[in-house]
Amino acid sequence: MEPLRTVLFIDGRNFKYNLRAFQFQSLEEVEKGEGRYYSLDEKHFLWQEFFLGIIEKFNKATNFA
Repeated sequence: MEPLRTVLFIDGRNFKYNLRAFQFQSLEEVEKGEGRYYSLDEKHFLWQEFFLGIIEKFNKATNFA
């Protein structure tokens, strides 16, 4: 019997918005109480590694080799 294949559908518009809306602070700034926030820029994002990581985590969570 052939193994089942998994297809991931990603809503690009919502994903892009969520990526732009995500903000974070460095640990040093949190400890100092400073309020500078950083955000991700999609053009500097390593998309291939990101999606390979998603697939790897999905495979581990579902015990799919």
